[in-house]
Amino acid sequence: MAALAHATRVATLEKLAVSIAHEINRPLAAVVMNGAACLQWLDRVAPDLAEIRSAAKRIVADASRAAEIVRLLGALSRKATPEYRPLNVNDLVRETIPLLRREVASRAATLQLDLNPDIPPVAGDKVQLQRFIINLVVNGIPAMEGITGIAGREPVAAPACQDSSAEIAAFRRR
Repeated sequence: MAALAHATRVATLEKLAVSIAHEINRPLAAVVMNGAACLQWLDRVAPDLAEIRSAAKRIVADASRAAEIVRLLGALSRKATPEYRPLNVNDLVRETIPLLRREVASRAATLQLDLNPDIPPVAGDKVQLQRFIINLVVNGIPAMEGITGIAGREPVAAPACQDSSAEIAAFRRR
């Protein structure tokens, strides 16, 4: 059973490779652009240090985002012991959804986040919950394809709070 679960995770990763590569390339392209701008600003007779500092901060943020995507990819593909801790589900959804945008677009679906700002932290393993969100969206899109008479099909990652519990609504009909 563990081998099947691991094979499923690997298959999901293969399916998302193009989307993940795109998500890594975006912050890396921004790093290159901001780095080039910094070099040009430094060549000025009187460099604007505030401009350069601002671009350097964007470089750090973009490089950190690319590193986080690579870290997430590694974590999703490894067999690891679950690490349960309090997590903000909204943050978890916001971190995970960008990996799915290309997959969603390639299937002519739309993705809409409807996050509840008042949701309390939940105890869970971050990687397992990210896998859950990815599988929910990737598997939910084809499940909605045959449905007719709906203005649109929207996979929705929507944490909700009811009586101190949390749930993630996967899809909503419009």
